[in-house]
Amino acid sequence: MLPGPLLDVAAGVADGSLDASVGIVRDVAAAPGLHVQRLFASRLVGIVRRRHPALRAGRITLRDYVAADHVVVTERPGASGAVDEELARRGLRRHVAARVPRAPLVPPLIAASDLVAAVSDDIAAPYARLLPLEIFPLSVPLPVGRVALVWHERTAHDPARAFLRRLIGEAAADLRRVPPLSRRRARARSA
Repeated sequence: MLPGPLLDVAAGVADGSLDASVGIVRDVAAAPGLHVQRLFASRLVGIVRRRHPALRAGRITLRDYVAADHVVVTERPGASGAVDEELARRGLRRHVAARVPRAPLVPPLIAASDLVAAVSDDIAAPYARLLPLEIFPLSVPLPVGRVALVWHERTAHDPARAFLRRLIGEAAADLRRVPPLSRRRARARSA
């Protein structure tokens, strides 16, 4: 399981260049010969550096969000995602100032700039404990992402790969036991 281009996950698993892949899946389940195991749900949240000029009372207005310069996670120039699709439904478009290939690269960039990003809450929360970041709810409703493990039929019965998939499933189950960020914040405030 080496990181491959995000666009070629289904093709990489199908042609054998990837043993398996973990990530947010959309139409991978429809590909012939692929197995999909849902692991957990992932919600997008916004992140900015602490004391970002657009952040007021823990929120950023939709107008300020769209006006900001954004970092997006993609390997494909011009690619759009759920945020862009929802903004387009409203007749809006954000300015993408930077593209990075992996989500863990986003928080350090955000902490050192006035850029804005939408990342999974499971990426945002740990980095917000380490870096001067603020997490805020996005101003547009977005679907919950489904993080899944994907592998091909030809590796389904291989004992080593089955063991790896079992470990990944157990790790994902541990993640599901951690309360969502909003409940953790509420508990921390009431303590």
